[in-house]
Amino acid sequence: MAKSPPKKLPVLNCQVCGGACCKYFALEVDRPKTPEDYDNLRWYIAHKDISIFIDKKDWYLQINTSCRYLTPESQCGIYDRRPKICRDYGWDTKKETECHGSELQDNLHEHYFANLEELEAYLRKAGKYPFRRKKKRTLGLKNGGMK
Repeated sequence: MAKSPPKKLPVLNCQVCGGACCKYFALEVDRPKTPEDYDNLRWYIAHKDISIFIDKKDWYLQINTSCRYLTPESQCGIYDRRPKICRDYGWDTKKETECHGSELQDNLHEHYFANLEELEAYLRKAGKYPFRRKKKRTLGLKNGGMK
């Protein structure tokens, strides 16, 4: 039986969303478990142009910065030699559209935190904040041995 020719993918119209996927990148981080882990997340998001999101119980650090090759017309300035991750982006494993410009993704993330206040509100609701700090050990001396 002859193989059917590979299905040609339709062209994504990046002008619809202004090249949203080229204006940030995200790195998966370990799921927080300890007060220190949660405090690190608070530190990350305290920086400009950083956000955090959760998808399918996985945590991500989002760095909101544009690709240096994104043109004012929301096109790739190095299209013919763009990285593989850029070529693959926008298509799921079934080769169906899965990009931020798609109407299919109304709710992009399970949880999204744009700032420290939003993250802390989520952590409070989840019972993870405020943290209980361990008391300093004083070796059994009153006032830590101070007079």
